[in-house]
Amino acid sequence: LAEIIIARANQDKYNLVPIGFSYFIRPEQVMDAVALVSDAVAADVAAQVPYAETIPVNPALLQLPDELQLAEQLRTAGAQHVVSGEAQEIVGNLRKYFETCGLLAPVSQSV
Repeated sequence: LAEIIIARANQDKYNLVPIGFSYFIRPEQVMDAVALVSDAVAADVAAQVPYAETIPVNPALLQLPDELQLAEQLRTAGAQHVVSGEAQEIVGNLRKYFETCGLLAPVSQSV
C-alpha cells in the first residue's frame, strides 16, 4: 500500500496513475512456502542455524484478506485501477488494462 500512497501523492507532479496489484494468497500457498523454507534450512547443514524441525504455522489461524477486501484496501489507499488475478494471469491483465488505455497495441496488432 505504501507505493500506492506515494504514487497518489505524486500523481500530478509526475503524471502517475496509481495501479494496485491484487494477488490473492491462499492459505495453501502460505503452507507451501513454509515447507520450502523448512526444506531449505534443513538442507543447509553449513548454516548451523538453530531451528525447529518444523515451523509451527497453523493454516486455520492465518488471517488473509479475501480478494475483494484486498482490492478495496488498494482502492482506499488511492489506486485508480486494480489489476487482479493468479500469478499466471496478473501481468496479462495489466497488459489488457494498458491496451484499454491505448498505451499498448492489442496483442494481435503487436509485432
